[in-house]
Amino acid sequence: MDNESLQILVWNKENSESINSYSYLVSRALCKLTKNLNKEYYCKASQLDSVIGNWSGYILPLFSIVGLFINIYAIYKFNQIKQNIDQKTYLIAIAVFDIIGSSMLTWLYYFPAVGLPYVTNGKSSWIFFQKSNISCKFMQFNNDGSHGFSFFIMIFASIDSCLSIMAPSNGSTKSWKKPLCVVLIAVIWNLISCIPHILAYGLFYVDKKFLCTDKLDQNEYLYKNYTIFFHPFGVIYIWLSFMALLVILIVLQKRYDISSLIRRKNAYENSVNGEKLEMKNAIQIFILSSISLVLAFLVKCFDFAYYIEFNPLNKKVFESVSTIFEILFISHLNVHMLPLILIKCLN
Repeated sequence: MDNESLQILVWNKENSESINSYSYLVSRALCKLTKNLNKEYYCKASQLDSVIGNWSGYILPLFSIVGLFINIYAIYKFNQIKQNIDQKTYLIAIAVFDIIGSSMLTWLYYFPAVGLPYVTNGKSSWIFFQKSNISCKFMQFNNDGSHGFSFFIMIFASIDSCLSIMAPSNGSTKSWKKPLCVVLIAVIWNLISCIPHILAYGLFYVDKKFLCTDKLDQNEYLYKNYTIFFHPFGVIYIWLSFMALLVILIVLQKRYDISSLIRRKNAYENSVNGEKLEMKNAIQIFILSSISLVLAFLVKCFDFAYYIEFNPLNKKVFESVSTIFEILFISHLNVHMLPLILIKCLN
């Protein structure tokens, strides 16, 4: 990758051009950290070359390849489960969408010459698609939307898991229809959240290069507002999901006191294996989705503060903490199901 190509990874106050969402978040986080260390606002591409190159060129593709094979094996293992239809459906759905995300991530990093396909100096690095706005939007949708599917399925599954833990229903009434409807609602929710973000992306001629980017100089309002607030991991959707989960937990806590939950858990310890496994699965999904949601919520809180130009008492500490949460969230997106999948496969 030459120095001119690396310039699209640079983040400064007046523009943000990124190869994809991962490089964008990492470059922004590293740039803010570099600014704190060197007391300079503008970041140089040379300062980010090695870190971003190792991150986007080796670590993320490695995560995606490992996740690809483990999720395929997990689907095979989950499909053999005869009980716990609800949790089985959720786990298979999450694994399927993780396969899509891992496949797209591997494709975007290994097949094109540099990340998302773009044109520079008259030389095209597109391999599978002819350069156009449609192909750019399609690639961006797959890049951003694939992880959103798993993310929102976990959120909705965690809500259903709360209900199953607090108020378990009769096992004879269970079927695949309810969890399938929950998965469809999560998919539709994610598709709706992707629409404004995809509208903001396109192939634009910037600084003698065609870039697949969301930096729309001709529509600053669309760039600054819709992509920040209505992105699949945008402020409104993350906050609404967080508040919805919090409200449900409060309502359930008021309706079912914690002592009854403890007694029910002790009762499960003496019950049949199927009921204990259902309880365990529900708690595991709830914990994983809570981690994802809390990390996303914290990242978006920092992003929102940065967007409104919030002036903290200690700006260096504020931006350093923001950087840490951003990198944790990026890493978590790629391996969020691996612990649960490994546990299931080893059992």
